[in-house]
Amino acid sequence: MNGLYDMLWDEKLRKKDISYKLNKRGKEALKLVESGERMLDVGCGEGIFCYYAKEKYDEVYGIDISQSVINFAQKFGIRLFKMDVDEGIFFENEFFDCVTCLDVIEHVKEPRFLISEISRVLKRGGILVLTTPNFLQLRFILYLILKKKFPKTSSAKTHEILWDGGHIHYFTLKDIEELLEQNNFKIEYKKGGWFDDMIIVKARKNE
Repeated sequence: MNGLYDMLWDEKLRKKDISYKLNKRGKEALKLVESGERMLDVGCGEGIFCYYAKEKYDEVYGIDISQSVINFAQKFGIRLFKMDVDEGIFFENEFFDCVTCLDVIEHVKEPRFLISEISRVLKRGGILVLTTPNFLQLRFILYLILKKKFPKTSSAKTHEILWDGGHIHYFTLKDIEELLEQNNFKIEYKKGGWFDDMIIVKARKNE
């Protein structure tokens, strides 16, 4: 899988298909991020979100499975580490004030392990901002009923290499709420109704 993601990013970088502006997901997430000492972006991609979040934190860390992405994101002055979150998040306990996990949880093998690791490295009272495609949005439900086919939740650009962009899990807001509550989080903001294309949640780790 690591090789596939590197191949995807190498092609994207070759075509210079990179926008330095935050997308809709990033803009909403940035509004929920609070100021603090250290922030970690899980699955940081090309580092665009980290670049904008630097205004709110003394230190910004990013981890990603793709070495190609890590090499590209170095230009933003972020502390970067190549890491497969399915194997763990290799930082000490209660190290971060904030963790962001934007459109990553649908790609990992075991979402429960990912959230437990995020909870471990997050300080008590720290926040998690998480986004993922909303499978309960009305257009997906209608597609499933009318077409009798499983709808795709990812960009068609990656379908030739990775089925549905490499998504291996699908979530509703209720799924995410339960997952977070089981891992010592209290949800402070949530979005993911019938007409929302994404789920976005801000949760605080219990003191």
